[in-house]
Amino acid sequence: ISLPTMASTILNPLAFAKSTKRACELCAQPAHIECSECKVTFWCCPEHEALDRQGIHWRICEFVGPLRRPFSGTGSQHDREIRQQQQQQRKEHLMQIALVEATKLFNQNKFALAVPAAMQALKFGQDAYGANSLELLPPYILMGIASIGTGDLRQGEDYLSQANWIVVKNPQCSPVMRAQLLRALGRLYQAKGNGALALKMLADDVYHVSLSTGPDSVQAAGGYFLMGAVFKANGLADSALASYAKTAAIWLAQLKASTAGRGELLDAAQEAEAFQHLSSIAEDPGCAPKAQALAQLGLALLFLGAGDTPAASNWLSIAKSTAPADVAAESAAVEALM
Repeated sequence: ISLPTMASTILNPLAFAKSTKRACELCAQPAHIECSECKVTFWCCPEHEALDRQGIHWRICEFVGPLRRPFSGTGSQHDREIRQQQQQQRKEHLMQIALVEATKLFNQNKFALAVPAAMQALKFGQDAYGANSLELLPPYILMGIASIGTGDLRQGEDYLSQANWIVVKNPQCSPVMRAQLLRALGRLYQAKGNGALALKMLADDVYHVSLSTGPDSVQAAGGYFLMGAVFKANGLADSALASYAKTAAIWLAQLKASTAGRGELLDAAQEAEAFQHLSSIAEDPGCAPKAQALAQLGLALLFLGAGDTPAASNWLSIAKSTAPADVAAESAAVEALM
């Protein structure tokens, strides 16, 4: 994606009253750089400006002005109630934009950019729902796993502790949301080198997802994929290959259904996750031919849905040339959809 060019203004702190405080979006330190477009977003340094702009501000700049600028009018009680409803809707909308962007960036392994996007989702969520709301679980988890991705395990663990506290405070938390936290903890323990505990968290993740959407749903694919990575890191090749084959099969089934008009289309975050899983499996020379072929067929349909017919045809050709006999039916089904 080509990001739009956005201008900045360097502020002179002496030109403003002492009571006027401008805080950096990322670290809350005094800021002296202002976004020239929305004029309500500030940063303390060019580095934080670049991270925030590339991570999320380019997506929300046009929306934050009406939310952050003070309301100058008085109006009737009815007018004020309408404005409050509009502000609440803006906060919820911006939270969802930031969550989707953070998830996409994370699945693209752009961890440093995913952190500010998740941070903005958390801010909008806190304003919209309150400090201990269950709606804050996804942004805390994203901040945790993105921090782990950057190598900051301590910060990642802190964010996941906050996520765990929200689950404790909200016993009505759904199995799928509990699974998200368990998957994040699996990533944490994997990064710490504790394979046994990582596998326990990930197995519990798949179990909780299965309670809600079934063991073959796309919501379970990430758990299987991470289990494969942990098995592989611990020298358990057969278990790793089985986990990768399961992951590829889940995505392929969903992509076949959606391409044929029999299933829901993947959203942008799911597409990024599917591409991460399938490309990793398809291009891993250590994977079994069946898992690779299933992943290659999945990539063919993924590119077909994105309108990239040449890439889709290329992946189909690769799959057909290398697929074992027990994948022939899947190859034929994908070819028929193309």
